[in-house]
Amino acid sequence: MPVEATISQVAVKLLIHPDVFETITQETLPFVDDKFETGGILIGRWLDQDTVLVVAATGAGPAAHHERLSFAVDTDHANNRLAAYRYQYPGVDYIGEWHKHPPTLDRPSGGDLYTARRLLAYPDYPDRLINPIVVVRDGQLLVNFYYLDQTLADFVKLQRRVIQAEMLPGLLAGGQTLPLRSQTLYRQNDPAWWLGTGEARRDEEERRLAQAGFSMEGSSNLDETTWLFKYRSKRNSRLHFEFQCYGKYPITPPSLQVYYKGKEANHWLTSQRLTMDWKPAAYLAEICQELESGVRQNSRKLGVRTLAGIVSLALLLVIGSLIFFSVSQLNTSKAGESIDNSSRTATAGAEELLQRKAASEATIGAGQTQTAQANQAANARAEATATARSNATATAQAIQAATVNAAVTARVLELQNVYATATALAKQYPGGLAPTPAPGRP
Repeated sequence: MPVEATISQVAVKLLIHPDVFETITQETLPFVDDKFETGGILIGRWLDQDTVLVVAATGAGPAAHHERLSFAVDTDHANNRLAAYRYQYPGVDYIGEWHKHPPTLDRPSGGDLYTARRLLAYPDYPDRLINPIVVVRDGQLLVNFYYLDQTLADFVKLQRRVIQAEMLPGLLAGGQTLPLRSQTLYRQNDPAWWLGTGEARRDEEERRLAQAGFSMEGSSNLDETTWLFKYRSKRNSRLHFEFQCYGKYPITPPSLQVYYKGKEANHWLTSQRLTMDWKPAAYLAEICQELESGVRQNSRKLGVRTLAGIVSLALLLVIGSLIFFSVSQLNTSKAGESIDNSSRTATAGAEELLQRKAASEATIGAGQTQTAQANQAANARAEATATARSNATATAQAIQAATVNAAVTARVLELQNVYATATALAKQYPGGLAPTPAPGRP
């Protein structure tokens, strides 16, 4: 298939004189309403290594051969027009040819590529060609320009720039001076291979394809040199083949497009023996069978790889689950141990607190008992002597302090001392103490 590319990708600048489109349009209009083909040659000049100027296009000529999907130019007319332009614009020459295609084929066919390569192989022909393809769609004429040289595997689509007519003399004056050739170059294409004895080969191709289990979707001439076979596999309806057979087929190898699930799948072609090493004794059915087998093997490999992937994923999920469960169990065990340790610590702390509470309560109880006794002693002491108020006040303060901080041993001892003192005084003064005179009284 032609390579879609911009000018920068192929380093070719295409300049076109407006008369080129006028000639192509006038030549094509009579064939818009039918399927007859037409065309002509291009005349121009390479202005430098990267820039080509298309000066003129010729028509098919009065003796041209127009048929449905077939065309042959009037060679005498083409060569006469070439000579006239050479005389008018020294340095111009044959640079390619244009022709009309069916509306669905706006690119060069396999036959066009074959013919162009043959022309490039002739020493007297230019080493670069410009080949426009013309189609008419919905009454509108479209022209696509394609470029080919000996370094390219296929045609490259070019962008174009239409110049103003008055620019032509100046552009030609600055162009390259190329040696003129001694003979005209336009030569007739080979006749269609499927005519004459080739018809039997075409019919045999169709018979073998049907016998091998491939259903015909189309079989017709694509243009004047190319026959198109379109087939689908009955065993795999998603697999389609399109063969373009041209030139001196079957001596000339066919070109092939493979489609799988509606998309191009030409990457399979590089590994197929029959397409890489074509022999005239081979048939298209053999290529289809080999490709179908390759697709089936690839599908099986893909199925095995998919199954292996699913199994691997399942194993990873199982292993991951086991790891997660083990980690969870370990964490749970550690958490249990932590809880047990915390529980034991809390229990021990609680027991210690209970012991401390019991000791505190015992101490408080003892203190309360001692306090009560001290209170009794104090009361006895207060009743025993009115003059001991200052001592009673101190005793009351000591009792109050003992009540607040009963757990403090020092206070308990202090209370015991107070109690002992009060007891000693009571024994010493069993009848009570004499009242102490109030200050300031005689």
